[in-house]
Amino acid sequence: MTRPALLYAAAAVLALSLGTPRAPRAELSADDYGSGGDLRPAPDRPQAQAAIDAARRRAAEQEAARERARQAEEANRLAQEAEREARRPPGERLIARYCAPCHGPERIAAARHTRLGWSFTVARMRYFNQAEIPAAAAHTIAAHLALAQPAGLAWTLAEYGLAAALVLAPVGWMWLGRARRLAASRGGDKGALTTHDCQTEISPNE
Repeated sequence: MTRPALLYAAAAVLALSLGTPRAPRAELSADDYGSGGDLRPAPDRPQAQAAIDAARRRAAEQEAARERARQAEEANRLAQEAEREARRPPGERLIARYCAPCHGPERIAAARHTRLGWSFTVARMRYFNQAEIPAAAAHTIAAHLALAQPAGLAWTLAEYGLAAALVLAPVGWMWLGRARRLAASRGGDKGALTTHDCQTEISPNE
């Protein structure tokens, strides 16, 4: 017998000894695969459910702990802000409330005026720009800015000089008008006396 024939014979004997391979048998039915049922045996299902419930409780407790920590951090931040706000001067707090939203901190910090100038500036904001600033707050704001951001010497002289001119101009005008009326009255009286004297001195007999 030739060598290839021997090899074929040996392969045939090996195949017959092992037998025809059987198709694998599924342990689960088609319904189990389609419905997604629990693969654990029935006695293990309560333990698995208890483990799932415990894991959910732990997750909920951790989430609640994180929420409490977040709320505590937020409360601490608000308390610190309130403390810092309480330490600020009243005028600075009023400026931040009534002035900064429209003008901005940089513009306010760059301005310099006297007490009179700041009072006029705040009054202009109230009456000409319709800023809702209470009278008491306006006084506090002007006083704070006059101390925190005073004007230089040249600007002080200019502001008070302008204020003096505005006050004295009507007074001077009134005084000038009164002087003119007095001069005109005296001139009229002198003319009347002169005419009377002339009539007295010139008699009809002459």
